Formats: sequence, structure tokens, C-alpha cells
Amino acid sequence: MKRKRHNPEHIIRKLRGAEQLLNQGQTVADVCREFWRYLLPPTTVGSISTAA
Repeated sequence: MKRKRHNPEHIIRKLRGAEQLLNQGQTVADVCREFWRYLLPPTTVGSISTAA
């Protein structure tokens, strides 16, 4: 199955969302965790440890 590539508009939208989360006081680690959760397939999300 061919992977879907993100277009520039999608990337900019995600970066702006990350900036908003950082401005709300979340840490860089929390923002990264949130985006990994979005990018990974649903079967792998539960297997990732969220312990800091």
C-alpha cells in the first residue's frame, strides 16, 4: 500500500497547532507525544510508553 505524503499546507497547519499548544504552556515533549500519537497507526499507539 502506498504511503500518503503530507502536502505543504498540512505541514504548516500541524506546525501552527504545535505552536498553539506550546503557547498554552505544554512542554515540547508533550507536543511531540501528541503528534506521534497522530502519525502512528492505531495499533502501535497503545504500545508506546507514556511514562516520562
